[in-house]
Amino acid sequence: MRAALVSLSRQCVLLLGASAVSLASGQVPAGLPTERPGQGIGIGQPLPRKPGATGSIVIGGPVSTPPLPSDVELNAISVDPWLVAIVEQLASASFEERVAASDALLKKQADQRQLMALLARPNLDREARARLITALQQRILKAPRGALGVRMESMRDELGVRITGLVPGMPGEKLLRVDDLVYAIDGDAVSIREDLIRIVQSKEPGTTVTISVHRQQRDAKGKGLLDAKDAPLYDKHDFDIALASTETLEVKGGPEPANLLPSPISLEREALAAAVAERFGEKPQLLEAPARVEAEQKARALDQHPVVREALASLELLRKVGGADEATMQLLLLEATKLRKQADRPGVSEVERAHLHALADRVDAIVLEISRIRVRIP
Repeated sequence: MRAALVSLSRQCVLLLGASAVSLASGQVPAGLPTERPGQGIGIGQPLPRKPGATGSIVIGGPVSTPPLPSDVELNAISVDPWLVAIVEQLASASFEERVAASDALLKKQADQRQLMALLARPNLDREARARLITALQQRILKAPRGALGVRMESMRDELGVRITGLVPGMPGEKLLRVDDLVYAIDGDAVSIREDLIRIVQSKEPGTTVTISVHRQQRDAKGKGLLDAKDAPLYDKHDFDIALASTETLEVKGGPEPANLLPSPISLEREALAAAVAERFGEKPQLLEAPARVEAEQKARALDQHPVVREALASLELLRKVGGADEATMQLLLLEATKLRKQADRPGVSEVERAHLHALADRVDAIVLEISRIRVRIP
């Protein structure tokens, strides 16, 4: 069962559209090179990876969120007049007009940076700001994605991603071949399938990218050539290919095995959408009832009394190392009794009497908590 899940997780279908092709052949007599173009973090770069306990590559690490533009950068952006007009309607007195303006923002595919520039303006009312943030998040999450039209698997040895199949009718089948090893796209390293997915899906459909592959040399009969050490001989090829869209892939690719790993671009876009809400949304304010605030202030004042502090220290020690003996508890109860006797002395003011009883009650409550924890500790 586990082997089947691993097999499924290694399969993927991407889409590539073909345009021009440039070919650079070069024999690699000792197998594939081990050096790869530089890797970085951000859209179109490989996912963070770290060595596992067994030396394997573990896909993961923090999801990279592209930094949002600064206020200075946003203030310098020129916003299209039609977009300004729609945003003004978000503050209309008519509910119907506000809803229509929200729908228009989603349908017109407004530029993300222009939407951010509008959100950076301080004169937006609350509803307009909320609707504008929603439109921007939808624009981020549902932006078109490029695709290649290839099935693939990771080689798990830093040599690249091996093409295992080509989607009929898609651009990739015109230039790429099964068993090609894709090791870079536009100079960015491709070592595992998630690298390829991330780079391709971060680009708009129609974007032309350079796919760098190693293709095994073959004789006239199509048999793969090997060197003296039985290592495959490869040629380098660079193909310029125009990306198609993931929507086209869904039509031409047909039903595919479920991908058990989430798309890295999906995770990145979700992180970016959350960052937008954090940056431009109204900050929540915690409003506390006056009575609760007063009670907490009184409790903090009680906790500064030496007897209460000693009781709290015993409780903390018990929680950390299981230490709070019976003698300590008896001493604390004795101190609580002394506080009550002080409260009942003649001449004590009502305010002082209430304070002393509150201190005693606080000590009793802490001792009770200590008793409960000691019962639970074996």
